[in-house]
Amino acid sequence: CKSPSQKEKLAELSPKDLHKKLSSSVEEKMITGNANEAVIFRELGYLGFRHVIVIGVGKSSDMTSETIRRAGAAAHEAL
Repeated sequence: CKSPSQKEKLAELSPKDLHKKLSSSVEEKMITGNANEAVIFRELGYLGFRHVIVIGVGKSSDMTSETIRRAGAAAHEAL
């Protein structure tokens, strides 16, 4: 049986590993980047964070303060 400290310790994911994970998710069309899209990667363990949420904001040429506000709302809803 593992001690409580062993159970709570997360695997660390390097920036390179995160890039691979996100790139493959884009290639597999799990992530499109469309505005207000929210994708949660559970148990990812990046920089000490257990879960990672990716929020789409759409095309950079169409980005406004309203786009960012809506992205924040999408993140809130995903939680």
